[in-house]
This record gives sequence, C-alpha cells and structure tokens, in this order.
Amino acid sequence: MRSLRNGIFENIRRFLFLALLTICAQPASAQNPDLIQAAKKEGEVVVFGSLENDVAGAINKGFEAKHGIKTNYFRGSSTVIIDRITSEHRT
Repeated sequence: MRSLRNGIFENIRRFLFLALLTICAQPASAQNPDLIQAAKKEGEVVVFGSLENDVAGAINKGFEAKHGIKTNYFRGSSTVIIDRITSEHRT
C-alpha cells in the first residue's frame, strides 16, 4: 500500500513539474530587436554568470554565430556579480 501511494505521489510530482515547465517556457527567439541593434552598435555584449567557462563558451559561440556580436563572459559568484553590476551601473 505504501509503495503504491509513493508511486502516485511521484507521478503527481512529475506531472506538476512538467506543467510548470510548460507554462514558464518561453521561446529562445524572443530577443528584442532594438537590444540586438544597440549591441551591434556597441560592438560587444558583456555576459555575467556563474556557469562553467566551457558551458558559457558554447552558449556564447552560438549567440555570436547567430547575431554577429562579440561576447565577453564574466564568471563569478552571485555576490561578486551583483557587486560588479552595481558598480558598473553607478559609473
């Protein structure tokens, strides 16, 4: 009986996860054309994140290939990133 109940709860949890994922998912092609043009004019996009460099590199290469805009990846912890963004915003 306990095993059956655990199986039912597991299925419900999977369903809710998939439902949430479906609701929250947005297409990756939803970039704002004005932002893309502004980035092209500036010449590069600075990307802040905590992904491993090889993972971020693969994502950035795809972005560069699609949009022709150089990316500059800054990796750090969330605290370091917030401090860096805050200091850049002030200048």
